[in-house]
Amino acid sequence: MFNPSNIKQQLTKTHLIEFITATILFVVGMILEELPGYHMEIPLERNNAMVLYKNLNSTIPSILCLIISISLPITVIFLFAKKRNSTYYFITVFIVFFFSFSMNIFLTNVIKLFAGRPRPNFYAMIDAGNMKDAYKSFPSGHSSMMFNGMMFISLLLCGELHVFNGNGSLLTLLLSLLPLVMAGIVAVTRTRDYFHNFDDILAGSIIGSIISLLSYITKFKSLWGQNAGEIEEEVNLEFDNNYNYKKTLYN
Repeated sequence: MFNPSNIKQQLTKTHLIEFITATILFVVGMILEELPGYHMEIPLERNNAMVLYKNLNSTIPSILCLIISISLPITVIFLFAKKRNSTYYFITVFIVFFFSFSMNIFLTNVIKLFAGRPRPNFYAMIDAGNMKDAYKSFPSGHSSMMFNGMMFISLLLCGELHVFNGNGSLLTLLLSLLPLVMAGIVAVTRTRDYFHNFDDILAGSIIGSIISLLSYITKFKSLWGQNAGEIEEEVNLEFDNNYNYKKTLYN
């Protein structure tokens, strides 16, 4: 039965360990966001046209990108859990998404710091006093974040609508791909606003998508067949209240 107030009773040790792991990744990833990284040398310096673009406001601000990439997947997870009338489904899939989101932030920021690539608007940012972010062009954080969240929604939709089990339709496929269209539009704005090169947004998109896909297939049975969209059965769940062992199968 799906009851948000019953979440504590459905938590297992596995859930807790995975949630704590995801939280650590998230915190470390956010700390990395504030650290200085490697500074790649710029040939010809101010004579290099590749880093002389003007400084524009972001079409999609970071906070809006964050809200979209978090709120939409959680909303879909909530609706699918309510449809199944399963609190266990909500907990499991939420933690899978949280891990995917946190791992994406962590890995993206690690690569940003290690690469130290100057942005196309590098000197405009330097002149504006923003040295810290000027060397964080590769990979695109907006792209990785959006593709991470929207890919997760697409995977959920593909499983729920049985797109690949032989009974799907082009319309259900189109519906499942629409979140990726949104992610693609956000990614392209990063080149229009001169914050990233095209290979930056391509790398970010790939990173976010792969992490989301790997996280999904870890807990879901399949994207194909009758079990598409169903999470793996877990036997001998150890519930959080008094840690009583119960043999439970998720249907």
